[in-house]
Amino acid sequence: MINILTTKFPLQFELQLCFLAMNFTYDTAVISIAPDGVKLFVILTISILPVAIGLAACGFRLQRKRRRSERTATVEPQNP
Repeated sequence: MINILTTKFPLQFELQLCFLAMNFTYDTAVISIAPDGVKLFVILTISILPVAIGLAACGFRLQRKRRRSERTATVEPQNP
């Protein structure tokens, strides 16, 4: 959502670097406070989940776009 709201922002690349740094800092902090028994689960979850959510959102948008284009292609013009 923040990417959409800042599309016209002149420092877009620097903003993306800041997001990446915040994500890395968060991941490091969560891994360091995780108990030893679930550390592997935490590492896998915080590594895979953001990517999976992004891919799912992209796939959902693509599917919705395809359905819209199919609907407009199958609608026949009405005769006046």
